[in-house]
Amino acid sequence: MHRIVIIDAGGTISASPDSSGALGGGAGGEELLALLPQAERQRCVVERAGIGLSEEMRLTDARRLVAMVQAACARPDTLGVVVAHGTDTMEEVAFLCDLLHGGDMPVVFTGAQRAPSVAGFDGAANLRDAVQTILHPGSIGAGVLIVFGGRIISARHATKVDSSAPDAFGPEWAVVGRVDPGRARLFSRPLRTPPLACATLDENVELVMIGLGSSGRGVALASAAPTRGIVLRALGQGNVPPAVVEAMAQARAEGVIILVATGAGAGGTGAAYASGAKLRDLGAVFAGDLGARQARILLACVLGDGASPLEAQASLLAWLAGSDPCRD
Repeated sequence: MHRIVIIDAGGTISASPDSSGALGGGAGGEELLALLPQAERQRCVVERAGIGLSEEMRLTDARRLVAMVQAACARPDTLGVVVAHGTDTMEEVAFLCDLLHGGDMPVVFTGAQRAPSVAGFDGAANLRDAVQTILHPGSIGAGVLIVFGGRIISARHATKVDSSAPDAFGPEWAVVGRVDPGRARLFSRPLRTPPLACATLDENVELVMIGLGSSGRGVALASAAPTRGIVLRALGQGNVPPAVVEAMAQARAEGVIILVATGAGAGGTGAAYASGAKLRDLGAVFAGDLGARQARILLACVLGDGASPLEAQASLLAWLAGSDPCRD
C-alpha cells in the first residue's frame, strides 16, 4: 500500500505546557496519527524529526528536515509527505523545501495555532486537511504547499499573517485552493522553478529592516564579518534613506551580496526611484515579489556549499529570472 509520510517537526501541534503553563516541545509522533480518522490513519506513517518549537530551529535543522522530506519522496511506496511544523518559521522552511524539491510528489506543511491542551485546538482539522490535499490529484506537481485554516497556499508566497488566530497564513492572493469538510479543491497552479542543488546553507546571511529615517548603522553592523549576504527589507519598491545607500556601498565594497525585498505585503521591487537606482548601480539584486524572509532563504541557498560571491550572484540572478517570466 502507498503511504502518506507524516514528518513530526514539532511546533504547537504537538506542544505541551510545563508546570508554569508555558508551552514547550511535546510528545508528537504517534499522537499525531490519533488526530486522524481511522480510514486515513491506516494510510499514514509517522517519522520524527526531533526539532521541538520552530523558533529554536537553525538553518542546519531546516536543511536536515528537508533532507527527510526528500528521502521520503524518493521511496517507491510514498504517496505524499505532510510536515507537521511550528508556525513561526513555517513559511521559511516550506519555501526552502520548495526551492530544493524536484519532481511531482505532493508535499504539504501544516501545524496549529492552539496547542492540544488549549480549548479550540486546531491541529486535528489542519492535519486532516493536509492529508486530504495530498490525496487530491491536483496536488501532484504543485510544489510545496501550506495547508492551514482551510486554505491551501503556495509556499513561495505564504506568510504568517496572524500571531494567534486559526487563520494564520495568507495572503489571500497566494491561496491556490481550499479544503471543505471531506475534500480539497485546488483552483490554480503555483509557479514552479527548477530545483536548486544545495547540500548546506550559508548561515552568514542577515536580514535588515528599513523604516522612516533609518540610519546605516543596522546595515553596518549586519555586514561585519563573517556576513556574506544581506537581505534588505526596504520601503516600497526597494527604496531606502540616503544613509542606508552609503552603508550599502561599504557592504558591497567588502564583497557582501545585497538582495532587496519589499516591506509591503505585495508587489515587486526595482529601480523605479532614485535610491533604488543607486542600489542597483552598487550591484544590489532585487528580489522581485519574494518576501524578505523567503529572500533570505534563497540567498542562504545560493551562497551554500562554499559558493563564491560571483557564483552565488549568478545563481541568484538565474533563479529570479526563471521565477518571473516578465523580469527584465
